Amino acid sequence: MRYLDTNIKCSHTFQCSLDQPKCAFYRMANGLFGKVARTTSEDVVIQLLSNKCMPILLYGLDVCCLNKTELNSLDFAINHFCMKLFSTCNMDIIKDCQ
Repeated sequence: MRYLDTNIKCSHTFQCSLDQPKCAFYRMANGLFGKVARTTSEDVVIQLLSNKCMPILLYGLDVCCLNKTELNSLDFAINHFCMKLFSTCNMDIIKDCQ
């Protein structure tokens, strides 16, 4: 069920689905990456990511009680984009850059 742009799961407890926000984040981040990543610096891309893509991912999450798995899932979406941007799979480099 969708209410105020938050997808609510059918469950015994109140849970929100993160599938829609993650898909929208990936769509926006990949569009941003495809248009400006090779022509601008990484700082500009990170700034655009935080201003344009992060609100899509985080909208409505303050009403949900997220467990560790869901938090890791959101963290993976951001880390995956940073891996693509910096062309590395080393998490130490990604954490330093973030």
